[in-house]
Amino acid sequence: MGRTYVSGESLICDHAASGAEFALDCRGDVMVRVTAKNSDTVFTVVVDDVATKNIAFSKGSGDYKIAEGLSEGFHIIRLVNEGGYTKPCAIDSVTFSGSMIKMAENDFYIEFVGESISAGYGLGATAGEVHDATLAYPYLTAEKLGADYTICARSGLGVAYSAGASNIFENYYPYQSVERGTAAYAPTRTPDLVVINLHTNDNYQWYSKGGNVEGDYYNFATFD
Repeated sequence: MGRTYVSGESLICDHAASGAEFALDCRGDVMVRVTAKNSDTVFTVVVDDVATKNIAFSKGSGDYKIAEGLSEGFHIIRLVNEGGYTKPCAIDSVTFSGSMIKMAENDFYIEFVGESISAGYGLGATAGEVHDATLAYPYLTAEKLGADYTICARSGLGVAYSAGASNIFENYYPYQSVERGTAAYAPTRTPDLVVINLHTNDNYQWYSKGGNVEGDYYNFATFD
């Protein structure tokens, strides 16, 4: 779910609104073991289409209860990283009483690329975090359309210029997670639609310093 990948036996959730969705035939409590790189790593927990709570994971590895007292039967649980790249996190395991059911892919798949607007900067974040990607338009759009999605979004990101010296598209998009190294991002599915919202952080450089808008966008559009 979102721009995730598997490392060893862990699901890496370092991008905006990345996480896991799983179907369980179970009862009682559901626990997850996670490893968070930073304190106050906040995930939204959705149980059977109802957002039940925000849960803050502490730095390091730990076990957390994400659902309790579930009636016996079929349940869908979703865990979504609100902070994304500012709060890198791995889901190491899920513990429950019952069985896990493989979920089918949704028919429609959207890829979003953007900056702070797409990453949910300033949107009602909790526990000291300034991002909540679950309140930003990429996640909400995918939910409304019932689509699968990936989001590559960072505050300050630009096409050719940025709010930070190296915070440009080509320094982030090709990699699984720059928070963990430079292993190449290798998607297994081609999106049906790509939504790009990059320009805000380039604007000052382009128009105040004579940047080459057309050339920069051409290089961006033909980036391989």
